[in-house]
Amino acid sequence: MDKHPLQLIIWDYDGTLAPTRDQIIPSFRTAFEYGLDRRVSDEEILNWFGPTDEEVIRRHVPPTRYATAVRLFYERYRQLEVSAVMFPAVRNFLEQSQKVVQHALLTNKGRMTAEIALRTQGIRPMLAMVVTGDDVAEPKPHPMGIQAILNTLGVDPNHAVFIGDSPTDIEAAHRAKISVVAVAYGGIHSAASLDQHAPTWLIKRPEELAAWFDSQRLISE
Repeated sequence: MDKHPLQLIIWDYDGTLAPTRDQIIPSFRTAFEYGLDRRVSDEEILNWFGPTDEEVIRRHVPPTRYATAVRLFYERYRQLEVSAVMFPAVRNFLEQSQKVVQHALLTNKGRMTAEIALRTQGIRPMLAMVVTGDDVAEPKPHPMGIQAILNTLGVDPNHAVFIGDSPTDIEAAHRAKISVVAVAYGGIHSAASLDQHAPTWLIKRPEELAAWFDSQRLISE
């Protein structure tokens, strides 16, 4: 295949590569309901979600219950991982586009849950680099993770793009001065809410990724 103007695609994981809402919420609920000894709503969990998994728990669970809450979280996460099947159109896009462009992963997930996910999905060999929330001093929306990937792989920001499903992803890309594709198919953030943060492109369905990718080649010619 001919050389593509893009050299690197950096992916978010949750809601971008795979639909993980029905995995994340029950996993955190198990941890929080033990740690807080009360019912925890979906809204609370989504509002707390953002830092690494263990940091989210640490911020909201008493220290005396932290270790057990973390253990319960990972146990539940592993049980539900088999149900978080990668979006088929995204997998196909990743498999086909890796022939002409590098791929990397930047996630605020902790290293353990990221490794569980990548092992289950079988996509680690397709990724030139993986950066988790445990690997950087400042997670997204700080641009540190994106900058680390660009520097390590030797890619100019003008030839890279970030793909994510949240305002945090868009802000991180803006701060790193790279283009960003916001995807609204993850089930957490609507297209309208993402569009308010001025992504470079907005995609509503996984099947649109291939056409977007091909359009970038045409623009460059």
